[in-house]
Amino acid sequence: MNGKSMQENRNKKQKHFGLVLLGIAVAFIVFASMFYHSHFTIGTYIQGVNCSCLTVEKAKNNIEETLGKRTSVIWFDNNHTYEVTLDKLGVNVNENLLHEILKNQKLRDMTKVNKYFGIVSFDEKAIERYLKDLPEMQESSESQNAFIEWNDETQKFQIAQEQYGKVIDFEENYKLFIEKLEQGEYGIKLSKPTIIEPEIVTSMLEPRLEAMNDIIKGVQVPNLNTRIELDITEQRVLMYVNGECILDTPCVTGNVTDGCSTPTGVYYLYYKERNAVLRGSNSDGSKYASPVDYWMPFNGGIGFHDASWRNGVFGGEIYKTDGSHGCVNMPHEAAKILYENISTSIPILVYES
Repeated sequence: MNGKSMQENRNKKQKHFGLVLLGIAVAFIVFASMFYHSHFTIGTYIQGVNCSCLTVEKAKNNIEETLGKRTSVIWFDNNHTYEVTLDKLGVNVNENLLHEILKNQKLRDMTKVNKYFGIVSFDEKAIERYLKDLPEMQESSESQNAFIEWNDETQKFQIAQEQYGKVIDFEENYKLFIEKLEQGEYGIKLSKPTIIEPEIVTSMLEPRLEAMNDIIKGVQVPNLNTRIELDITEQRVLMYVNGECILDTPCVTGNVTDGCSTPTGVYYLYYKERNAVLRGSNSDGSKYASPVDYWMPFNGGIGFHDASWRNGVFGGEIYKTDGSHGCVNMPHEAAKILYENISTSIPILVYES
């Protein structure tokens, strides 16, 4: 066989081989087109689960089964962590979205890693129940100030300790948790409750407690859950009825510089009078006559009354240099409340805390 014939034979073989390869390629394309019409392409990850070469039905089952075994870890700023398997949160794959992914996939996607999220939803009621069971996610509560109460058994005053409140934005944490799960994130940090501090804590009341217990030593005083307190140091008048504080107001007591300090002790109201005129002498010998709307004497000529001449300024250290002649000056509205609730049977505790 001459060289020309050999070359022709080689050309025929190459052409034949090329046709075979072309046929195989066409067959593969046809097969792949048919196969991937009903199956996901290689490298398809849905919600983090490998769904390569699976039908929609098998992919759905595979996702639900795989995710159901996965664990979500929740943690808070206080380093407390909680774990829950996703099957307890009701994994549900959206089959319509799976069909949509299948419909839109291309043959060229075979060479890529394709990741899809937002295909899974969860049982929102199950999530709500789970989150509400976490200690950090319990219902919000209000803070409660420490307060002084009477103990009948010990015959002493004692402090009821303060309570710290907390505010939880449950809705915000609930939505964040669902959003993260649907995005395939299973390590989720939630915001902790905001702690609400009380305005009055135990340590703030200890001086007052000591002063009150000192002032009642050796004195038989019944019904101390209902009482009136005058704290000269703090320049405040407080009234409690059955343990409930119905009045807490600033006041001005006797002028310390002039030697007119209001005496401490346990007293009772003599009587109460509307529209009285208080008369007496100033330190320079001059006379005064002060009309008041509410007059409640409890120790000689010393008593509670309103004091319009103070123009609404009470409390602080006014009493040290510009105090009264011994009486307890009060804002008009506070004097009215005291007048309406005071009686001759209610003990009045005057002390320095």
